[in-house]
Amino acid sequence: MNPIAYIIRTVASLAVAAAIGAFLYLGPGTEWISSFLNRAEDKVSEAADNAAGMAKRDDDGNIVKAGKLKGSDVQVGDCLLVAELDEEGGNVYAKATPCTEAHDSQVIGSHYSMMTSDDKIIELCYEDAVSFVGADVESLADSMGLSLSVVTVKGQVRDNYLCTVETDDLQPTLTQSLAGQAD
Repeated sequence: MNPIAYIIRTVASLAVAAAIGAFLYLGPGTEWISSFLNRAEDKVSEAADNAAGMAKRDDDGNIVKAGKLKGSDVQVGDCLLVAELDEEGGNVYAKATPCTEAHDSQVIGSHYSMMTSDDKIIELCYEDAVSFVGADVESLADSMGLSLSVVTVKGQVRDNYLCTVETDDLQPTLTQSLAGQAD
């Protein structure tokens, strides 16, 4: 964990502990403490994420601030800079960006599995291309210069196979979502 994020979380934990102590001392009739705890938790989480350079999502789940995104938090539709994929402390991190900003890849499917053959994953990703973009993989390669890729995010019990469509040269030349682009 980033040292700054650790310090922020530690200080915030002490503040929350003090608020809990006040709540227990003053009794349950003090709704302000509950409100304070909720706001404190939101602020702590936001400060820690900002310190760690994490991506930020809006209420609809869209990336609105570029930053790191833990592999397990990547969602279908997320736009990424695959060239900046990174491993840190056993976790895979991707650089996520709003789809309106330059990116080289977009997640078009996600499949959790404990035992799936490579052929089955590729088949699922081909289906994802048709349902997400509206075109088969060969059409994406010919008309848009895109190729299919699979990123494996290892889990403790099962792996997550992320199907992505990316620019052939991994240059961030895409500036919009690929959803329905071939329709």
